[in-house]
Amino acid sequence: MSLTIQVIPSTSATSPKYVGWRGLHLQEGGRGAPAGMPAILPPNETRALEMTDAIQRMSYDLARHFAPSIDGNKWRAMHSYKVAMNNGAQNGFGKSPHRDIINNEDLSAPLPRYDKMQRSFAGTFIRGDAAGGVLYCTPGIHGIDATKPMPSIAEIVEKNWYVIACTSGIKIWNFPHGNGKPVVYPFIFDRVISFPLEWFERWEQDTLPDYLRVYK
Repeated sequence: MSLTIQVIPSTSATSPKYVGWRGLHLQEGGRGAPAGMPAILPPNETRALEMTDAIQRMSYDLARHFAPSIDGNKWRAMHSYKVAMNNGAQNGFGKSPHRDIINNEDLSAPLPRYDKMQRSFAGTFIRGDAAGGVLYCTPGIHGIDATKPMPSIAEIVEKNWYVIACTSGIKIWNFPHGNGKPVVYPFIFDRVISFPLEWFERWEQDTLPDYLRVYK
């Protein structure tokens, strides 16, 4: 007596690699920002985050991972008091002294701060939990937990715990510091933050979105 076993291929679909949210550009109905200005998506909360020595080193290494031409001076310019992530003399470099471990300057001065932890950008892919028209992001799950030791750059990249800086308008540009390469900041916070869900669209694909592209 022979026994025949029939193998039936599985028909279950493979889950997409990237399941989360893409920030909408202005012309897609996203948050309004004047043409040529940073296409920032600020969180609802208005808390600053000190850039400790560990955060500074991590942010520098992360920036150079995507744009190797970024040196200490360009990293410092990325965190100027006049640039999107460190607004104000009390937060960014260039007007009031702040401790700069990357360039070994003003080491006795107060730490710089991300003035509103943490902005995202139109076009950037992030993860979070949606409820009641709000997108909630939890540290250590959807972004870097600022209260814990900094993760490796490989882990940050693998988990998409970063945002990519670009401008608003008909023509969308990279920030200039990367010489045409993506200019990247860490998506980092020390407590749950939230965004209006209307600034995002669901993204379920095997590839990341092109952050400079208008899809809608």
